[in-house]
Parts: sequence; C-alpha cells; structure tokens
Amino acid sequence: MKQSPSFTYLREKLAEWREGGMLIPPTLLNLDRFRLIAQAEIVPVVQQLVDTLTHDGVAADLLVDLDENYCVGVSIPAYGAVVYLWPSENPAMFNLTSQGYDPTGTLVRKVSYRVIDAGRLADILQEAVLRLISPPRG
Repeated sequence: MKQSPSFTYLREKLAEWREGGMLIPPTLLNLDRFRLIAQAEIVPVVQQLVDTLTHDGVAADLLVDLDENYCVGVSIPAYGAVVYLWPSENPAMFNLTSQGYDPTGTLVRKVSYRVIDAGRLADILQEAVLRLISPPRG
C-alpha cells in the first residue's frame, strides 16, 4: 500500500501565513479583485452610460461604493430603475443586478470578467438599461 504524502512543508507555510495574517480568505480576494477592476475598468464604462443617458434627457446617477458595499451602478430615478455590479463568490465573475419598479422583474446575472477585456461590458449594461426603461408592449 502506498503511503499518502504528508505535505509537511505546505502545512508549515500555511501555518506561518495564517499566524502572520497573510493567509487571505478567497472572499476577500474576490472583493479586492472586484475593487481593482471596478476602479480601472467598470466605473469609466458606467460613467459613460450615465453621461449618455443624461445627455439624451434621461436623468441618471452614478453609484460607486467600493469601500463598504463593493458595488458600482447606475440609478435612473424617473423609471425607478437601478443596475449595479458587485463581486461574485466565483473569482472569475461578477454579478449584474437590474431592478425596476416591479421587484419580481429583478434580474441577477453572473458575468465573466472576460467581457471587460472583450469590450462587451457596455453592451451588457445597455441591454440591462433598455430592458428596464423600454415602453410597455401593447
């Protein structure tokens, strides 16, 4: 019978890091990753969305809270609509929530960080906003 490896060195390093406060839980890594990407990539795109809506006569506000709630979004008060992005428990993704007057119409979607690299974030945000402010279908 083959003996299982003991991973002694690994255990020693993990204990050392834990004692030194250097072993960071994955959830905190996700939050830090989201904050860094949001500041560099997400906030500018959402700001462009707010500027576009405002320029075309739809009042909108940029929402940024990267210190406590870890979210970036756009509020469109006249439509009771909000779209916001926040970290996912999956480190390769973030969440996009869109919500209007009807809370049953709330949509939460997981989005890969790769959409940012592909320049698709604006398309995804545009789709979410159009879904919330489109006139009712008759």
